[in-house]
Amino acid sequence: MTGTFEFSASVAGARKGLAGLVGALVLAGALMTGSGQAARAETVAFMPIKFLDTSAEPKDQTADHDRRLRAMTESLHSYLASRPSTEVVAISRDELDATCANPTTDCILKMASDQKADYVFLASIQKTSTLITQMWVDIVDLEAKTIAFKRELNFRGDNDEAWRRASVFLEQQLAQWE
Repeated sequence: MTGTFEFSASVAGARKGLAGLVGALVLAGALMTGSGQAARAETVAFMPIKFLDTSAEPKDQTADHDRRLRAMTESLHSYLASRPSTEVVAISRDELDATCANPTTDCILKMASDQKADYVFLASIQKTSTLITQMWVDIVDLEAKTIAFKRELNFRGDNDEAWRRASVFLEQQLAQWE
């Protein structure tokens, strides 16, 4: 009996060792490209989110909008950066203004390419009234010169909670982008 148990135990141990080896080889294969180099993270150039208030409301809400825009930007940037194999390069408003005095599509895409980005994240928000705010989001594949992700969102309200909910919803939508 003892010999059989030892044999079974050694077979089980060999199977575990083989499973571990196979697992390690699969993991190594997943991390390698065809050239034998480690897979490179995809880089996303994150452009500043543009905001336009066309609501014609009498109260100056610039400080509130700037704060909400910063919070949304930080949240979306953090979300993208948390994705496996994604590196995010934040482009500041000052950098964008200095490079693209007139921010045309060509200038923005060139700036992202100069950052060695694979993709560029672009977003614009327009507040049309106290109740309605619209947001357009594109992620452009710089090599293919195509839109890899596109969303047009409307969110209700112009307060911290409405902006937070819009950010969370957009993050859920971004989870679908591959």
